[in-house]
Amino acid sequence: MKQNRFYAAFAFAVTALFCNACGEQTEKSNIDNQAAAIEEVPNDVAESFPATPHTADKTGSSSEKTPEITEDTTNRTYQVAIDWQADETQDTAEDGTVLFISSLYYPVVYIEGNEEAAAKINADIQDRLILFQQDTSVRDFARENYVPENSGFISYSRDFTFASRRADSNVISFEAVFYSYSGGAHGNYTSIGINYSTQTGELIDFKELGENADSFRTDTFAYNRALADTKPYQNKMYKRPSDEALESVLYADDKWFLSAEGLTFISDTYALGPYAGGAIDFTIPCQELEQMGLKEEYRYTGHLTMRLQDSLPVSMDLNGDGTEETILSNTVYDGSPDAENEFTAYLLINDIDVIKYNEELEKLLHDFPWAQCVLYDLEPSDNMVEIAFITTEYIGEDDTPLFTSFFFRYDNTPDRKKNTITYLGKTKGYLLEPGFEASPLLRPERPRVPTLLTLP
Repeated sequence: MKQNRFYAAFAFAVTALFCNACGEQTEKSNIDNQAAAIEEVPNDVAESFPATPHTADKTGSSSEKTPEITEDTTNRTYQVAIDWQADETQDTAEDGTVLFISSLYYPVVYIEGNEEAAAKINADIQDRLILFQQDTSVRDFARENYVPENSGFISYSRDFTFASRRADSNVISFEAVFYSYSGGAHGNYTSIGINYSTQTGELIDFKELGENADSFRTDTFAYNRALADTKPYQNKMYKRPSDEALESVLYADDKWFLSAEGLTFISDTYALGPYAGGAIDFTIPCQELEQMGLKEEYRYTGHLTMRLQDSLPVSMDLNGDGTEETILSNTVYDGSPDAENEFTAYLLINDIDVIKYNEELEKLLHDFPWAQCVLYDLEPSDNMVEIAFITTEYIGEDDTPLFTSFFFRYDNTPDRKKNTITYLGKTKGYLLEPGFEASPLLRPERPRVPTLLTLP
């Protein structure tokens, strides 16, 4: 049955380390800008919510105090909506040259029926924006370093960009990225996680996550240690980090966030690996967290979601026959002059490349070999878990990212053709964004075999 599945974010090494860690217990690049398209509140919805303090103040001054919560809101169900705001300022020289650009992209949270908690969250976000704006060091460097005779001057910049990672009755989480450029070959990125209780509006401390704080930290570290010891992670890092180095990076303040996938720890560029490798994320799936003793008030109750990392196998019962399949997604570079594509994508289920069994899947991964692969449970009431691929296209003069999610179903049962892959359809949007709902939108397109999903 689906509810009894065991999730493995990697193979045997993880299981062994995780079991050892739990022996004494008694009990998943730049921020995606599609958040606006997924989470943005329609005008008629936004107008139904009371005005939220601090949302219009861009100067950083506010005399309002956050109202105190006077009624017990524990375990209530709330509708969460997020509106997105953008702000940009420039500093120019006397000759008109743009010296410095500062940009903000941040959320305004609405919680219907719990406006006090929303006000607390928005006030905290505004305080962070104020602190960001108060730091003028990069702007000052630009003024000092600009030479009018230098026609090749590139504007310095500093950005603070939020992306929604979870928004439900239990948790509202964001990943926020600070970007700074002050000359040289490239700028620098750092990320933080910001996690709020939807019920109270208070920030969630990592120590609060587990029923037993010490064992929860021990178990999560054992899982992260096993991840760091896999080959795909080793390929991203300078070398195998010591326990002390790994813990100091992943368990630093604000270096984690909760999402539909589970609990993600953030390793910034240079922390464990070179700049070219980008940030390295360590994600512990939701069911593993429950086994580790994650408190019920922080658990994710939406669609099962698991993003596959390149060349890192996972175990999952895809077709509901009671046996787990081993799924591995990877992309291989082929630099030979005769190669039709520079990159070739593979989807291996039980060591068989299943792409050739479906024309839509074959064409999709031919055109988008870097499409993100995600295991996603479209219908929790059945025993199947679907395979989704997310593509990204850039449109318009400003290269706005357009995300599309394509859904497939694997069916390798005695009454069907071996290794059948059924195309279920596609929908616009990024399924890893909070609030994404695919089921009502999907309709099979040119199905090659009878669809396995009945939709209205």
